[in-house]
Amino acid sequence: MEDLHLNKSMLINNSDTCNEKIENHNELKVTVSLLTQENLQLKRQLEDREKMEFERQKFISTFIHELNAPITAIRGQIEGMIDEVGVYRNREKYLRKSNDLIKEIELLVAEILQASNLGHYRFIPKLEAVNLQRLISEVVQQLKFFAVENRIKIILRLEKVPNILIDYNLLKKAIKNIIHNAIMYSPTSENVYISLKFDRVNTLIQLKVLNISVPITEKQLIHVFKPFYRINKLKDKNKRGNGLGLYIVKQIFDMFSVKYSLKNTEKSVCFDIEIPIIEGTPNLYQEKLTYGQK
Repeated sequence: MEDLHLNKSMLINNSDTCNEKIENHNELKVTVSLLTQENLQLKRQLEDREKMEFERQKFISTFIHELNAPITAIRGQIEGMIDEVGVYRNREKYLRKSNDLIKEIELLVAEILQASNLGHYRFIPKLEAVNLQRLISEVVQQLKFFAVENRIKIILRLEKVPNILIDYNLLKKAIKNIIHNAIMYSPTSENVYISLKFDRVNTLIQLKVLNISVPITEKQLIHVFKPFYRINKLKDKNKRGNGLGLYIVKQIFDMFSVKYSLKNTEKSVCFDIEIPIIEGTPNLYQEKLTYGQK
């Protein structure tokens, strides 16, 4: 009888030991799984950091190259004026040229600073209710000089759309860059078409900027939103930008989840923009989602 009781006790102990081992094994599996996930996450973070560092170094390298060209030109002109060599004896002319190059550098530095600020994780946009019709009209008025100079007619087809909650100055900057490009890359005496409408089915605002132009190659389309990339279609080199315009557009639109694309259509180039109006947004947004008010 005592032997039977002992055997029963041993079986219970063995069962408890077995259950404990199973629990320990399961806990170990969970721990290993968590560690594996953490390692993978850490690996991805390191890869992302390396990629960002590579892009940063590439950006700085390109910036230095872009900055070096006007600085070299200014130095050459100033040295020529000091030594009174050839055409540089006309100091008034080349002082003005040097001043223009300095302004070009100032603009480049300002664009670089803006691009850098937009990419900073601490950057906080200033949100407000924005009337897109009014914003586009203001941009067109500001760019009127360039349109007149190139004999470009801007045709507006702006429907009434809801106000959107967004950073006014940033959105204005993006749209201004797009319309300015459309004007500058259009042949003389052509039209630029700007349309705005509200897609009620998909609850989004559609903005299109279309200009008659030579098609952009597929290779160029891949690179147009990269920093310092230029499409060499302008005959007047003095009118070419610094290659940061569409890069800044990309940063701004990505910040606000705005969909955008640049594509060729028949005998023209079209910039498509879709600004979502998402249901369930904060009350502040719903209150300001009204017609005809900024």
